[in-house]
Amino acid sequence: MALLVKADGRIEIVLPLGGEFTLTELQDFVGGYIEVLKIHGSVDGYEGEFEMMFCNEDGKRLGLPINLTASALYAYGSRDPVVGNVLLCRTGEVS
Repeated sequence: MALLVKADGRIEIVLPLGGEFTLTELQDFVGGYIEVLKIHGSVDGYEGEFEMMFCNEDGKRLGLPINLTASALYAYGSRDPVVGNVLLCRTGEVS
């Protein structure tokens, strides 16, 4: 189970079409080329910790809106805000 955390604050549970997410699926969720951010965090109301955050590599250049939920999860290692929709995954969910 992965979480799609949208920039507007909505959260959706998403599953890969196969056993693991493909590159194409990841790109579709974030709307472009992906960047992987290492995280260790949980989201209220969802069980377990997530280790990876996939975001749009060009999101800031494209002017995507700040994702407050994603930025709070990533804030541990950076003050740089995360923008656009992101996918939170656990190890083993991505091929």
